[in-house]
Amino acid sequence: MTRLPKLYAILSGLVAASSIACGPCPDPEEKTVVVDPTAMALEESFGRCQIDELDCTDLCAAVYELMNGKDSAEYVSFSACELIDLDGRPAVHYTVNYECVGGRLPPGAAMSDNKCATTETGAWFANLAELEEASVYAFVMLAKELRRLGAPDALVARCLAAAADEANHTRLVSALAERFGAKLKPIQKPTLPENRGLHEVALENAREGCVRETYGALVGVWQSKHSKDPVVREVMSRIAIDESRHAELSADIDSWARTLLSPSEQRSLDVERQEALKSLVAGSADTVSQELVDLAGLPDAQSNVRLLKHARTQIWN
Repeated sequence: MTRLPKLYAILSGLVAASSIACGPCPDPEEKTVVVDPTAMALEESFGRCQIDELDCTDLCAAVYELMNGKDSAEYVSFSACELIDLDGRPAVHYTVNYECVGGRLPPGAAMSDNKCATTETGAWFANLAELEEASVYAFVMLAKELRRLGAPDALVARCLAAAADEANHTRLVSALAERFGAKLKPIQKPTLPENRGLHEVALENAREGCVRETYGALVGVWQSKHSKDPVVREVMSRIAIDESRHAELSADIDSWARTLLSPSEQRSLDVERQEALKSLVAGSADTVSQELVDLAGLPDAQSNVRLLKHARTQIWN
């Protein structure tokens, strides 16, 4: 009998006590924001956008981060972005698409717009399938980097095992997406960075592993107990157990890295984790349709906020 990860028991307790999942990705949001072209954070991207209207995405991302916090643009994409004149003042007009939290994203990964679905549930699982496929690349890359950085062999081996898990998750979730009317295409292989230092790798692990991977496990536990569809419950139960093990791996990588990092670098890992948590909290009250509550097993907004609050206290405190 396979031993369940210790974290899985903790997450199950949180779900029982709260009775998120990552709610459905919020609808695209259209905004117009007046900008100061002389601001240091915007000056370079503003200039490029003035020269070439097709080169404005960086400006929209910079504006978005000024409004929503450092690195907040990492989990969104812009389907429209332009520089306009608003009553004689420069402004950016953009449409932002929010990405679901569900797995570990590698650097260079970008959510695609080539998915289509006939149901909301199919679209939700299509997004999750893409995240799971991106996680395969993330763990393979992490294993290579840890080996190069001199990490214990056991950590490297666990990363490769996690990559195999994520490949299986991709197949399972893709089948669910197609079952609910979605059509999928393989994601574009991300361009992976080369020769990153330990601090940079540890920062990514703090965000993607210690927070997002852990949250993804919590999502799966909730879905495995609340979906009215027995197939969804079975698939998400298997995924939740694996993701709990991956989250434990992230915590172990974090502990190892801290033994080699300076005190200031260690503090930066704590800051990175807190920023990632803020991003989760910012989207925790998004409205969830009844279809997704029933079929995907997602909670309503009130339950989502309550569960994340409990998780922050018992897991990320």
